[in-house]
Amino acid sequence: MRNYEELSDCIMDSLRNFEQMLHGKTAAIADIWNTDKDRFRPKNENEFSDRVKRFLEDELRGKGIIANREVEIRGSPGGARTDIEVRAWTNNKEGNIDNLTMIIETKG
Repeated sequence: MRNYEELSDCIMDSLRNFEQMLHGKTAAIADIWNTDKDRFRPKNENEFSDRVKRFLEDELRGKGIIANREVEIRGSPGGARTDIEVRAWTNNKEGNIDNLTMIIETKG
């Protein structure tokens, strides 16, 4: 990754792959739904976020990108946490390493 645009493109490509997996030939859509006696309801937000994070880990492995869950935001009131935090590192023009961070907010 050289910049935020490349990181964003990579994440969006991965999320499109996640969507394809959910609706593909061997659809995994049931992975994000609870079933209880013919009643379907979506998994809660934490379960869904965990599923997306695991997919991103597999999808981004070997690209120098990591995904984390429930990362505490420093200095935020009440110890706010991100749903999914994605990080990559790049060398800048001065030869130093820059940390690229993007947050994914999930809704259940």
